[in-house]
Amino acid sequence: MNDDRDTGVRKASAWLRLVRVAALPTALADVWLGAALVGRLISVEALAVSGISLALYSAGMILNDVHDVAWDREHNAHRPLAASEISRSSAVAVGIILLTLGVGGSLFLGRTSLAVAVSIAVAVLGYDFVLKRGPIGPFNMAACRGLNVLLGLTIGAPPAILFYLPAVLPIVTYVAGVTWLARFEAEEQRRRGPLLIATAGGLLTAGLIIALQIRFVREAWGELVGFTAGPLIFLQAIFGLVILITAGTVVRAMWLAGDIRKVVRALLLGIVPLQALVALAHFRTLGMVCILGLLVPLFLLRRSSHVT
Repeated sequence: MNDDRDTGVRKASAWLRLVRVAALPTALADVWLGAALVGRLISVEALAVSGISLALYSAGMILNDVHDVAWDREHNAHRPLAASEISRSSAVAVGIILLTLGVGGSLFLGRTSLAVAVSIAVAVLGYDFVLKRGPIGPFNMAACRGLNVLLGLTIGAPPAILFYLPAVLPIVTYVAGVTWLARFEAEEQRRRGPLLIATAGGLLTAGLIIALQIRFVREAWGELVGFTAGPLIFLQAIFGLVILITAGTVVRAMWLAGDIRKVVRALLLGIVPLQALVALAHFRTLGMVCILGLLVPLFLLRRSSHVT
């Protein structure tokens, strides 16, 4: 009896590691940001896109390891498929089921959500099986993240979707830079090129967040002049300073770190506070708080599973 229970626990642990359970909160942060921006974070639709996002993200993680199983047997033998803890056929079946559930679930949210879910599925398959190791790979991964934010936006009204669509840009630039850097995390000698690209992505991300905040302020309150503009300009300056200090700290950490792998993991965990900053840039306080709350499961789960 105890042997059966231990076997079940080990099998469940293997599946959780296969889907990168520690990284699942970052997928929720994507769709929660979109839902918060269109004012629908507390809604049945937000709950639905959360489930859809988790299904599509988990499918992507599983199918990624399905494709890489031969390579992992040589370089990452601890991974569930490489260690034969889960059969390749079972992983393929579950990956396809999750992908189907994610796309099928979006049918109930309308054509826009369906189109975005299908786009995510295509981008996931394209990354896992075709584009990962090519020059387009990092941009493909960035597109997956951007589409995930867009999935959250689709539960809002069409005018709101269009207005908040630029909020996807800082996420895309950040993820593209981190993914590019991740390609070289296993190399013993650090390469200047990837660090420069990741740095450019980080600084561009900071600039885009500041631009989004200024744009939102102008749209919400119009062109303020005279004394009434003073406090608002001061708050924008403080917000911009915080973003730039954060970006500077991140860039400094990248260039001084001896182990790029640890930096990449930290940057991937940084997706959650990044989403919170974008929410704050649009004065979505509830969204910011809820997204930051995802740091709790993120740090609790990181001991049980890698995020990369």
